[in-house]
Amino acid sequence: MIWLAAWDVLAVTIALVVLHLLGVETVRRGWFPEGMGGATAILIPLMSLGLAALRRALSAQAIPTPLAIGAIGLYLSACITYIQIRSVLSRGYSLRILVDLLERGGSADMETLKTQYASGAGLSWMVNKRLRTLTSLHLVERRDDRVGPLTATGRALAMVSDALRRLLRLDLVG
Repeated sequence: MIWLAAWDVLAVTIALVVLHLLGVETVRRGWFPEGMGGATAILIPLMSLGLAALRRALSAQAIPTPLAIGAIGLYLSACITYIQIRSVLSRGYSLRILVDLLERGGSADMETLKTQYASGAGLSWMVNKRLRTLTSLHLVERRDDRVGPLTATGRALAMVSDALRRLLRLDLVG
């Protein structure tokens, strides 16, 4: 029974990842309108469908409740792991610098790295990209070159993040 539940979790997780990647590609190609949150807006309904499919499969196989709860926990952990891997790979500054260096034969001067960051988009692009995300999530207001004030949600999130950084002794983050 444990193996049946594990295979169900694996199958649903693989289906989630494949469907999410296909969904992201359809948005990227303009076949489907990009909504608020982009890839996340696609992922959340897929995670819910995956959870429903997993519950149905576990019920159909008469998996005992404690094992079913464990399988659902494993599925949710796999979803969180997938989200974190995507986040690190898509928003990791250090990884992006490594890729930029690789594209330039392994080395470059500082000015080249600053201006050619992210295949020529530059550091300004990176900051604007982050600010667009924060604005679309209604965490901060932005008008022209003015950023702020923080929204109530943005202030609360900043306070929690700051407290967690201090608790975990993370002096420099970014």
